[in-house]
This record gives sequence, structure tokens and C-alpha cells, in this order.
Amino acid sequence: MSYWKCVKESSASTAFSENCIYYMDEHGVLSGNNHSAFFPGSCRDGVDWIESHTGIRFERVKRPYRCIKNTGYDFTEGFIYSVDDNGFVENNGGEVFDPCGYDNAIQWLEANTGCRFEEVKDMFYKPGDRVEIVGSAIGERWNPDGRMDKWLGRTMTIDYIEDDAYIMKEDNGMWSWFPHMIKGLASFTLSDFRSGDLVKTRHGLWYMYFDGGDMAGFCKHCIDTNTDYYCDDLTTDTGDDRFDIMKVYRPHHMSADIMASFNNVESILDRCDLVFERKEPKKMTVAEVCAALGYEVEIVQ
Repeated sequence: MSYWKCVKESSASTAFSENCIYYMDEHGVLSGNNHSAFFPGSCRDGVDWIESHTGIRFERVKRPYRCIKNTGYDFTEGFIYSVDDNGFVENNGGEVFDPCGYDNAIQWLEANTGCRFEEVKDMFYKPGDRVEIVGSAIGERWNPDGRMDKWLGRTMTIDYIEDDAYIMKEDNGMWSWFPHMIKGLASFTLSDFRSGDLVKTRHGLWYMYFDGGDMAGFCKHCIDTNTDYYCDDLTTDTGDDRFDIMKVYRPHHMSADIMASFNNVESILDRCDLVFERKEPKKMTVAEVCAALGYEVEIVQ
């Protein structure tokens, strides 16, 4: 995976914003604004595809550092700066700093100017992920008058990544959400389905999900269905729990061989990510519990 900075946007597309940073996964799929995703197609990766077909331009963020203290050298505290392959770094005004014998110019600046930087690690989440915000305001960077607090404990959707912060859809991009503000990925619900997802039910039938909620049978004896018959936790509301959704796989790329895997879905699961798996307690008899423990137990109320 890697991060790419848009250095030239296009009026013909709202998928990318100049100076914003975007995530590209290990399969070359580039995530853009508004939950969009761009596949490599016949190109090297999603960035190559975008640059080949539009006027949008990117540069890779190779070694990102955030300025945490500026002493008059035209860096902005909180902004991200990229160190190039030769160790040079450029400030806001276009002045390029030389490593001057250090591993990179960041080290030289810290040793000789009083400026301070911190390396920005890879962002764990990606655009489109639904995440749960922590339950209480912890750490730095919370809005001081409490206007961010309305989102504590709630689920939000990552729209895009800007520098080392996540920008969310639900607050219309008003706040920057940093990694320590996020508890983790939220539970998978009906709204998280994407066209092409592969669905396995409790009794072993496979379906492919399509935008609009249709689920087409993807193995013999499957009857097409629709998510209208499901609750938000992916259990069926028909009373027949055989149709509860137990697993959801997301193909890395939609291709002809994925579509041709009808009745042989297991053959292509190594090219999919498991994005949902139902966790349920194992049902056991007292005899089975005793056998598993290796000694007798007595059940008490």
C-alpha cells in the first residue's frame, strides 16, 4: 500500500482534490473522494490509469514528516513534508534543503535550526471504511469548545485522507480525525455492501451482491434474492435462519474469471478479502463440555 498526493486536480472530476493525500492498496486500487475507487485496468496501477486518462497528476509520498515546531524556515506546524530519494526536502516557498552529510535534510534542520519534525507512519484505515469514534475525548487536537464531542462513540465513514488525518463524510469534512481518535472498524452492516461482494449463507449457498440490493445466486440451486429481506446485522427477517449471511468476501478486482467462477467460488477466494464473518458461540452439550475439558462438570444456575 502507498499514499499519493494530488498535485494537479481537474475541473472535470471531483474525485481528487489538490494537495490531498490518497490511499492505494496493495492491488493497485486507488481510493478517491466520495467513496470512489479506481482500478488499474490495463495500466500499472490506479494512479497510472488516472494520469493516463485525465489531466490529474500525483506524486508519491515516500517519506512523510509532519512539522511540529517551526523556527522561521517557512515550514508550517502540522503540515506534511516529503523527503525525496536523495534526502532533500522542500519548504512552503519552494526552497530546497540539502542533507549536508546527514541521512536527510530533516535531520540537518533539526540539528541546526531548532525546527522539529515527526515521521508519519502509514495510515491504518482507508477511504470508505466505517470506523467507531472513541467514547471520550483523549489526547490532543480535539476541538477545545467541545463541538467534536457529538461524534463520541458514533460510527463515521472515512471520505479521504489529508496529511495524517482522516476526513469523514458525516460531518461534511468539518473536522480532522487523527488515529488516536478512532477506536476501530465498526461492525459490518447492510450499508457496507459494495457491488461484486460475494456472500455465503448459513447453509452454504453463495450469492453476488449488486448495487441496489440485488443478490444473484452464484451457485447451483440458488434463487436470486434481495437485501430487503435482511436486517442490518445481516440476519434474515424471514424467520429462516438458513439464509443468515455468515461471510462476505470482497474481490480485489472484478474480472471475467471472477464472474466465471459460478458454482466454484472457493477457487477464487485467495483473490478476495474477508470483510465480514459472523462470530457465534459454539453450542455444546454437557457431555461435550466435559470431553473438551477432560473432567466432569456440574451445571449450576
